[in-house]
Amino acid sequence: MNSSLCNLLYNELQSCLNFSYSIYRQAGKQIQGVIRSAYKIERQAGGLKDILGELPRTQASRFRSQVSKLASEAKRERTALTKEVTKISNYGISV
Repeated sequence: MNSSLCNLLYNELQSCLNFSYSIYRQAGKQIQGVIRSAYKIERQAGGLKDILGELPRTQASRFRSQVSKLASEAKRERTALTKEVTKISNYGISV
């Protein structure tokens, strides 16, 4: 194979790798933003449960249940997304 063809193939491969690296890095950063949002939801739900604790039990029990479900769902999503960011980091891509 002549050297100009090898150089062309090498350069094309490098540009594909750089593009893939950028895509994964950008995705990782977006996922981290969602993780931060999920964490904020968890914290706000905890504060809301504290406030609901001050209301009479009959009025607040339905809302407490909904808030607990929301907090649990946010935590599950945050945990799953954290695993995805870890996978990207394990490829050697800084996020």
